[in-house]
Amino acid sequence: MKGNTKEMYEFISNYISKSDIYAASVIAKISAFIINYRYKTGMTQKEFAKFMGVTQGMISKWESAEYNFSVESIAQIAEKLGVTVDITFTPKQEYLANARINSHYRQDTPWAQVLSFVPKAPIPTDLNAVA
Repeated sequence: MKGNTKEMYEFISNYISKSDIYAASVIAKISAFIINYRYKTGMTQKEFAKFMGVTQGMISKWESAEYNFSVESIAQIAEKLGVTVDITFTPKQEYLANARINSHYRQDTPWAQVLSFVPKAPIPTDLNAVA
């Protein structure tokens, strides 16, 4: 699809609602937290699944943001991990103003947090050796 960003946004907005985008963002934050927790504790998905009392496949779904968390499942995960969940309803204008200010100073997006725990592989100098 050729076009500029505005045209792409308009195209996408015809198929995806703002609430769908926001929900995906919340799910990504939950997934990132779970990945961070598992990395910090040094557990594999299999070990973490045993700890949580679920299957390794469920951990994989949680971490890949393919799972639509219910409030009950979030509460159960939080209880097992010894954390609390705080849901705050903030007026949109206040949220947007804070987001603009914080985006300049914070590097705590969900995937940035995840990537901070992933060991960095050395960059190969010979690209032919990678193939």
